[in-house]
Amino acid sequence: MKLNIAHFGSNDWFNYKADIIYGLYHAFKRLSFEVTISHNNLSKNIINIIVGADWLGNLKFEQVKQITNNYRYCIYEVEHFDGQTINNRLDFNLNHYLEIINHSILIFTPYKYEFNIYKKFTEATNLLYCKWAYYDEVKDVNIVRSSNYEWDAVFFGLVKGERINKVNLISKKLNIAVVGTKIPHSMRSYYLSSSKYGLIISSGINEKFVNPFRIGVMLGNEIPVYSDKNMDDDNYLQYSNKLIIESKNDKVQFEDHYSSIKWKDSGNLSDSLLNVKSALK
Repeated sequence: MKLNIAHFGSNDWFNYKADIIYGLYHAFKRLSFEVTISHNNLSKNIINIIVGADWLGNLKFEQVKQITNNYRYCIYEVEHFDGQTINNRLDFNLNHYLEIINHSILIFTPYKYEFNIYKKFTEATNLLYCKWAYYDEVKDVNIVRSSNYEWDAVFFGLVKGERINKVNLISKKLNIAVVGTKIPHSMRSYYLSSSKYGLIISSGINEKFVNPFRIGVMLGNEIPVYSDKNMDDDNYLQYSNKLIIESKNDKVQFEDHYSSIKWKDSGNLSDSLLNVKSALK
C-alpha cells in the first residue's frame, strides 16, 4: 500500500515538524508501506497522511470542498485543539476545520487529551491514540557527544508565553543555548552535541500535554532531559528529570531521578502505528 505524508504550512513549520514527518516516514516504511512526502499538496489515488491540517482551515470553503471531494486522507494531529480553536488562535475557522476532519478516513494523535476531544466530533472507529516512540533513524550522525560541553543546557523550539521569562531566568544561572527562529534549524545538531543537558520548558497553564518529539530527539541521542512540566497524561516524562523554575524566588533547580529504562527500550514507533495499518486495510 502507498502512503503520502502531506505537510501543510510554511517552510519554517516543515522544519519545526521534521522530526514528526520523518518519524512517520520511517515507521510506515518499516510497516511495509511505500511512502512519499509532499509539502502543501496532496497526492491523488493514494492515501495522504496530513500533518498540519489546521492550516487547511484557513482555506476558502470552495477549496476545502475540493480537498474533501477529491482526495483520500488521514489526519495526524499534534496541535492543541480544544473543541473551538487550535493553539488559542482567535481567527481560527472552526467550521472549515470540522469539514476537513469529518471527511477524513482516520484521525490519529499521540495525545490522550486530544483523543478525548476528538471523540466529541468524530466516530470512535475513525479515531486512534498512537503513542509516540523511538525509531532507529532518530539517531543523528551530526550529534557527537563528548565530556567537553560548551553549554550547560539547550532548549530548541519556540520561545513563547511563560517560556520567555523562564529562559531569561535560566540564562542568569546557566550558560544556555536557545535554538529558536533566529538560528538555522540544522544547527540544532551542533547545539545538542555541545550541551550537557536538554530542556523541556512549559509555555504556560494552557498546555495540556508534553511534546514527545522534542523529548524523543534528545533521549534518542542519549542527551539527558530536564522538564518543568506537570501535565503528562501520556507518561512521556517518565524518562526525564525534574526541572524546578520559580521566577518569584529567582530559583532554578535540577532534580535527578532519571529512569533506568532508556527511550529506545520503551517501544518502537512502528509498533505504535500498527493499529493505523490495520485501520487502513
